[in-house]
Amino acid sequence: MTLTWKFLLQFDFSKPLPNQRSSETIQKYNNFKKLNKDICSYIKNKYLNNCDYCIIKNDFPYDTEKDVKHYILWIKDSFLENINKRDIEDLIQKKMLELEYSNYIYFENHISVQTVPDIKHFQIFYKK
Repeated sequence: MTLTWKFLLQFDFSKPLPNQRSSETIQKYNNFKKLNKDICSYIKNKYLNNCDYCIIKNDFPYDTEKDVKHYILWIKDSFLENINKRDIEDLIQKKMLELEYSNYIYFENHISVQTVPDIKHFQIFYKK
């Protein structure tokens, strides 16, 4: 299922998203997991080693419309203790402006579909 902007705007994120990734992306992710058994350590070392948070393009993006780009916000636990929802939105908006997008949607995945539950992270979708 291709996720459209309209669908994302109306979706109730208290439920898991249906069929988020293409079969090709799922295979790529499964191969990545085989090579990186401890994904939490990998993420902490690669993205949170010297910073409190990181917003990056998702290496394993959800299947979206072409003009919708999928990013992810990783947050270090110690930083999370000092921020609130508005701070998170400010981080996302700052990145949106830097990337020259005009809209965003963000959410935390439903617990049943979180593949990295030990690191706080949010799915972000930007649109021009």
